[in-house]
Amino acid sequence: MKKDRVLFAICIFELLILIYLLLKALIGGAASLSFKGEVFFDNIKEYDTINEDGESVVFEALPKEQQADLEHGVNIYSSQFALRSGAYIVTAEYESGGGVVNEYILPSNGYIGIRSRLKESTARYEELVLDDLHERVSGRLYIPAFSSVSDLQLFIHYDGPGVLKVKSIKIEEKKIYRFMQIIGFLLCFAVFDCLYYFMFSKAYLGSRFDFVSKGRSRTALIAVAAIVFSSLPLFMGYLFKGHDILFHLNRIESIAAAMRYHRLPVRIQTDLLQGFGYSVPLYYCDLFLYPTAFLYGYCMLPLRLCYQIYIFAINVLTAYTSYRCFKAIFKDQDLAAFGMVLYTLSIYRIVDIYLRAAVGEYTAFAFLPLIAEGMYRIYTEEKIKARDWLPLAVGMGCLLQSHVISTIVTAFFILIFVIAMIRKLTIRIVFALIKSAGLALALSVWFIVPMLESLILLKPVVTEISSRIQWTGIYLVQLFELLPGGYGISLAGTTGDMPLGIGGGLTVGFFLLIFYFLTRNIDKDRDNESLNARVLNMSFALAAFALWMSTVYFPRDLIARLLIGRLDFLRSLLEVMELVWRHLTIATLMLSVSITALMYVVRKDKKKAYIPVVVTIIALTILTDMSFYREFTNECPQYPYIEMNNDEKAYMDMSADFDLVWGMTRQIMDDSVMTGGTDIEVISYEKDGADRIMNCSNKGESGEAILPLFDFAHYHAYDTETGGEFETVRSSENARLAVIVPGGYEGSIRITYVSPVYWRVMEMISLISWIALAGFLICRRVRKKRNDQE
Repeated sequence: MKKDRVLFAICIFELLILIYLLLKALIGGAASLSFKGEVFFDNIKEYDTINEDGESVVFEALPKEQQADLEHGVNIYSSQFALRSGAYIVTAEYESGGGVVNEYILPSNGYIGIRSRLKESTARYEELVLDDLHERVSGRLYIPAFSSVSDLQLFIHYDGPGVLKVKSIKIEEKKIYRFMQIIGFLLCFAVFDCLYYFMFSKAYLGSRFDFVSKGRSRTALIAVAAIVFSSLPLFMGYLFKGHDILFHLNRIESIAAAMRYHRLPVRIQTDLLQGFGYSVPLYYCDLFLYPTAFLYGYCMLPLRLCYQIYIFAINVLTAYTSYRCFKAIFKDQDLAAFGMVLYTLSIYRIVDIYLRAAVGEYTAFAFLPLIAEGMYRIYTEEKIKARDWLPLAVGMGCLLQSHVISTIVTAFFILIFVIAMIRKLTIRIVFALIKSAGLALALSVWFIVPMLESLILLKPVVTEISSRIQWTGIYLVQLFELLPGGYGISLAGTTGDMPLGIGGGLTVGFFLLIFYFLTRNIDKDRDNESLNARVLNMSFALAAFALWMSTVYFPRDLIARLLIGRLDFLRSLLEVMELVWRHLTIATLMLSVSITALMYVVRKDKKKAYIPVVVTIIALTILTDMSFYREFTNECPQYPYIEMNNDEKAYMDMSADFDLVWGMTRQIMDDSVMTGGTDIEVISYEKDGADRIMNCSNKGESGEAILPLFDFAHYHAYDTETGGEFETVRSSENARLAVIVPGGYEGSIRITYVSPVYWRVMEMISLISWIALAGFLICRRVRKKRNDQE
């Protein structure tokens, strides 16, 4: 208070806000409103085709000539009501029949929405689609902090042509969101106060310009700037619709559902595809999305915000791991900060995050630097200790659980490196590599074993290798593009392609490296045998090879044809990535390392050129990103993505089971239990959490009851009373699961997904490995602090 009254006043003001929010969170129960037919009076009598019986609103089928006149459908509105800031669940009970297929894939007669005339953009929600295959639908409604809306209206939109009966609509507040608001404000205040304290406050003993002269302050400021710049599209109330964003939002919602059903780890998405279920987690590890799903499922944060938090966390992690890697290699804070900026702001990583929405690949970017650090330490330290090989083990373990294709590509380049450095290979290096591989396997075996089993038992599209994927490579005109656009996909040629280059900064660095190698032999004073020179040589060689492999000029098709029938395993590994420009991940890392090594040489030999070159490379990197941001934020559609209803907005990953994908992705699926040709009578079929309950009887001979459930290995069917198990088989109806119901049976059958015992054993191995690793790192940290104090 004495040293900085301004900061003291700010803290008091923030404290008052937090106290106000806390009182609002504690005082008053959760709001709850119910709406039935009688409250929809505003304009219900304008339409003769709508019946109101006092308990429900019924939309009758409109005549064809009247449907033609109603281009935008029919809307009826409730009486106005008020809600204060908070998070709400809106639930509707309804019946629908005779609807038509719309953008949501399912047949539907309309939807339920919310409007406010005075504060139109305050309430955030998504329409509840009233499809024919369900009788209950729920969604979320958010009203921001310090806001309240007094003129809200529910409305029912009817498109026809079928019959739609809305029985009731209920709005319930979730109080947990009040406390999440407090945590959010507390974090924002903490960040603001820290920035003010270190940069402007008189209470801080150092100068506000410390970042100019002191390494740590300067590095911290650069890191914050890089993280913020790489996160710019996140600071808004929308998400941009990247290529795969629906798929990954579905993953988050599926994990949240599994948490509600107490089914962790997630092995199958039981709610996906109208309840048919899908096994994405068996091929695509979800581990790093669990915290995000928890925020969505239990803390009631909007799905959009949860995803934005995940991206921001990955940006922070990427900045940390890349700085750590460059610091270990070059032993210099400024060079490490330079390399961190190059890597964190690399255009391919930015495109991965926002345009491609490739969660697995941009998560892999965060762990690649750990692998590079581990390999460097193993090959340069005389006595290899745990701290030297652990980065490689953790990096590979996390990479396996982020993106399998990136893992295969990385392993391929590690193999190239080991072969190239065969003269340096010693017993201690071999042992270090073995220990790293063993720990990486232990950390990820809970995912690897089920994945490999599923690849063997099923027939994934990814194993249907094409010998012609060279066309997916990029051209030189794309590789060195300075000002890329912000849209497009990957097509043959260049027309309509998304940005697939290395950006201005890495391009300038790449040509400076070429110039360096062309003039190296001329400059006799240059040290070509130093450790930095060897790092520069090897990283540039790997970067150049990765760039070549990412282009159409690498003879991939020829190599694949030569391997057919001879070394099909190698051919499969060569073609498994499907898109050859994925090599840009390795190229980006290796280019960042080699350019940083070059800056070491420039600073040593050409001191006057060092600052201009560094500034030029960073400026061009930022310019490339800004060019992408400009077009991306103007061209790419943006949506609130408050929630993800897997039944209505289903998106199927095309790299999974071939039989299930074929012919099913965009078709309406019959959700009834098929018993044709048998005496089986199905009384009811209901979803009970992650399970299905079928109440049936069979007065004839044994027969199949074909369920609206895709057949995956490890589905089991049990009698709910006796626990006796029924045989299950894959039916001929689009790979649906069939339960063999014996003759004379009458009762209820529970169909559930049960992980094998050996999967549980693998889970325990990985859990123990993670706990042991965390314990080791904590103990080592404590010992280091104790030694420093002594």
